[in-house]
Amino acid sequence: MFFKEHLSVDFFGNKKDHTFILSPAVVGVKPGGMFPFVPTGSCVFYKGGKCSIHESGKPFECRKYHHDATNFDNLAVRGRIIEEWDGRQGEEIIRNLLGRKPEMPEPSFGDLLKMVRS
Repeated sequence: MFFKEHLSVDFFGNKKDHTFILSPAVVGVKPGGMFPFVPTGSCVFYKGGKCSIHESGKPFECRKYHHDATNFDNLAVRGRIIEEWDGRQGEEIIRNLLGRKPEMPEPSFGDLLKMVRS
């Protein structure tokens, strides 16, 4: 199944107000589940300096996101991604793919360090 091999569930927000979305998996994080609190790694579709599935249609997040932009610029884009995804009954889709209700992961100490350093 494509989800279990190439996608993961990402989230935006906090424990009280959040949105879950499908996202391309990253190298080093097992696909088909929830991203860790701070996922790091390159996109599984990024090969040879470009998107390897561009010709077949990029995933929704990739169509909206500019991976060469700064983190600050991408925060605004994340808001637009969330607005689009909410309109698509995203949590129900994700619940069906995961086989359970999605839950935000708890940050580890290493995650907190990554956040401070970025």
